[in-house]
Amino acid sequence: MKKKFLSLFFVLLSLFAITFGEAPLVSTIDLDETTTPRQIGLAMTSNPQTNININWTTLNTSLTNPKVLVWEKGTDESTAKTFCANVEKREVMNSTIPGVKEKNFYSATIYNLKPGTEYNYRVGVDEAMSEVKSFKTAQVSNEEFTFLYFADPQMSGAHAKGWHAIQDIAKEMYPNAEFIYIAGDLTNTANDEGQWESFFNQPGNAQYNTKFDGNLIQELPVAATMGNHDGANAGIGGITSHFTWDSEVEGVPLTYAFSYGPARFIILNTQYNVLDSQQQFAQTEFLKKEVAEAKALGQWTIVGWHKPIYTGANHLDDSDVVASRKYWSSVLARLGVDVVLSGHDHVMSRGFVKEDGTKEDVTIKVYDRIYAAPQPDHAPLHYVATTGSTLKFYAPITSNEWIDENDPISPDFGFLDLNSSLPAGHPLNPLGPCTNDDLDGVDQTYVRYPTFVAVTVSTNQIKLEAYFTGFDSNTNTILKDTFLYDSLTVQRDGVSKGIEYTTPQLKRLAVSLTTNKLNSMDQTSKINVIGKDFLENELKLSSFNVSYKTDSEEFINVSNDGIVTVKKMPQENKTVKVWVEASNEEKTVRSDGLTITLEPASK
Repeated sequence: MKKKFLSLFFVLLSLFAITFGEAPLVSTIDLDETTTPRQIGLAMTSNPQTNININWTTLNTSLTNPKVLVWEKGTDESTAKTFCANVEKREVMNSTIPGVKEKNFYSATIYNLKPGTEYNYRVGVDEAMSEVKSFKTAQVSNEEFTFLYFADPQMSGAHAKGWHAIQDIAKEMYPNAEFIYIAGDLTNTANDEGQWESFFNQPGNAQYNTKFDGNLIQELPVAATMGNHDGANAGIGGITSHFTWDSEVEGVPLTYAFSYGPARFIILNTQYNVLDSQQQFAQTEFLKKEVAEAKALGQWTIVGWHKPIYTGANHLDDSDVVASRKYWSSVLARLGVDVVLSGHDHVMSRGFVKEDGTKEDVTIKVYDRIYAAPQPDHAPLHYVATTGSTLKFYAPITSNEWIDENDPISPDFGFLDLNSSLPAGHPLNPLGPCTNDDLDGVDQTYVRYPTFVAVTVSTNQIKLEAYFTGFDSNTNTILKDTFLYDSLTVQRDGVSKGIEYTTPQLKRLAVSLTTNKLNSMDQTSKINVIGKDFLENELKLSSFNVSYKTDSEEFINVSNDGIVTVKKMPQENKTVKVWVEASNEEKTVRSDGLTITLEPASK
């Protein structure tokens, strides 16, 4: 009865809006749809071998005790572990779902998983759990893997249709891809919830797409950078409300690093107070440490950020980009960073760029659209992917008058090997097509091309394959089939030289308890701790100060060697948390929290 009444209410509300001249609401929603978990997203963590973050929303804001059930694929759901989730009710703006002015936003960290293992999961509350979905943790070994690189989905109106389509295409072409990297600008307006409903292809949204479901972001962990369209209020209400990523640089959101196979990914933030000298210095120190640790392990170093300092279109002369280039060009080159993956400029461009802004001319043509290059020392590959939707494609800069003598950049895109914004047939775009929106309406054959890049990484090479698909978002149809626009294989024979690293490469603390229940003052539990490096090898903690912590000193005591004893037994069952911290002059590493239940004996 309640369900029928709610549906009738929204029908009447729609009629009211039409009668008084407002835009009609998209559709009605029923009670089941308000409690069903929506906008489910998986987020990369700093320890993808063992941890993953999961976010979702519901339209119903009265739900409590949210949780995630996780169990190994191939086993029964009855074996699932339960992880509690945080929930926050927030007002939302511009939802296209009838009557929606607020939502519940949920986040949970899943930890202590097995590396290289597939898991099933559900999210929700007891009365409304999601369908079974799955994810896979990162392997510990240096085996080859592929990830999918998108730039600037930038949801806005019908352009969302291209985003859904390109995800489906990438999923079909690369079914074994292990995660997604998005180079910022996930929506056009950070706090526009209707655009986030489009991003996740949420039922009831104005742009809900049944032809292309675009559900890849529910199946693969997403690593993302903060773009200029994501950055309002540190992303709260937008990117950081819908995904949970680590922030390892104090005061700078979305700054984190993770190892995956033979590569270290270092995510920096070119948007959030990027020209602040203190934050620049903090991010530089973070980058130095991560690059050093990676090179000590023989890993590729891949930096991800939003605004490129070397690109093929017209953001090249933006004042903040110029200032960023003057600072970061030498930092990236001197550290010996291998690859920089960017977005922002809605163009496909690439080049190996030296500290002074000139090109390291090492790329060799193997065949049409197929190229290879030996990895040069101190000339990172600056790679920019076009948008993952059809929103806009920028034009090139046609003059060099804006370049000043202190700007490390060569004129006429001389720092690039490829630039899709230039006319087809140009030496930097020999086979086309041209992605310059200035041709829209002028050239009757012009088509917009949402893009994805498949990046395959092994110990001695990185292959980047960029695919274009001609797409009309207004009709939700493919105009030109997906084709390979460019393939570049970067090859190395050994580890390129970089800065030295001499301190221990501790990345995480693996912790466990001998028992997680204490029933009396006489019982104890022992916290076991093992240090792990970036490849999950055990690491001695002798050079670190190891301390044991709790949030409930009133009830328990934790000794210097990790023995947990009861100081005061509560009258009713109580859950307390313990964790471990290891620190030296270089860094502090905190473990995941462990819970102990104090269960007083019944009277």
